[in-house]
Amino acid sequence: MARRDRREELLRAAVELGRRNGLGAIEAAAVAVRAGVSKALVYYYFPTHRDLQAAVVQNAADELLAGVRAVVTVGGDPAQMLDAGLQATIAYIEEQPEAFIALARSSGFDPKLFDVFEYARDGIADAIAEGIGLTVLTPAQRIALRSWIALAEEAILHWTTAAKPVPRAELVSFCRDAALHVLASPLAAYAADPAST
Repeated sequence: MARRDRREELLRAAVELGRRNGLGAIEAAAVAVRAGVSKALVYYYFPTHRDLQAAVVQNAADELLAGVRAVVTVGGDPAQMLDAGLQATIAYIEEQPEAFIALARSSGFDPKLFDVFEYARDGIADAIAEGIGLTVLTPAQRIALRSWIALAEEAILHWTTAAKPVPRAELVSFCRDAALHVLASPLAAYAADPAST
């Protein structure tokens, strides 16, 4: 088996373990058993426990971004685009809550997870920007969008872990309206005015 294929096989085993038993269950011995290989082979591709977990979280971030990008259409109605992106995000987090919770909650304690976290947030900001017609975000626009992303992440995570205390439609509406408010804020307006930069 080619090296890349073997790594992907091990990653799939780790992802499945994480989905079934949580991020804490992802360790070399368990992945080796699930994939039918030696523990040494797992360590060859993922030298540390954290490397293995970071690869699983990176995979989750890639899948989340792919889902958001698939529903964000360039030039569409911003409210509808945000609704679609939020629905895709919520559906993905419901499917893999452990990976997303690890991404959002653990990133401050580990540089590898922090890098994945930054990649995911910037990717979502870029997808939204493209959908509303901003080909390049100014620093101020990125601040505005990332501030909203942090708010939406926390709202969705709390909703997921607190047994969904409000209907999904209310959660989506809240996050969408917050995004539209941020996009209309003085910071975003300042950033959009070339004369102000």
